Amino acid sequence: MDSEGDLVTIVRGYGASETQVIVAYLSAYGISAVPFHAHTAAVAWHLMHAIGGVEIKVPAAQVEEAMALLAEMGTGSGETEAPALIDWWRGLWATLVFLLFGVPPPARGSIRNDDQRSSR
Repeated sequence: MDSEGDLVTIVRGYGASETQVIVAYLSAYGISAVPFHAHTAAVAWHLMHAIGGVEIKVPAAQVEEAMALLAEMGTGSGETEAPALIDWWRGLWATLVFLLFGVPPPARGSIRNDDQRSSR
């Protein structure tokens, strides 16, 4: 069991910008969010999948509130999907850069750790 002072991973971010937005959002609501491996994401973004992304941790006492805020954040009405043609071109460009230069595309997105909610 976690004690009240322990930090618990609630989400993993795979891009520096997404991670910082999540940390700022949680901090705006008074939740002490701490990003682990954030400096690696900024300097060696190509290693994000290898190290498991940037872990965003919060105190055990604030897990439920943080998970509720993350669920609310994902349902914003202002979200728009990129047109399929733009996604196709991005994929083609990333593939060409990878094949020509051996540089993988930058990691994007975040993955919530829903196990924390179900274990309580």
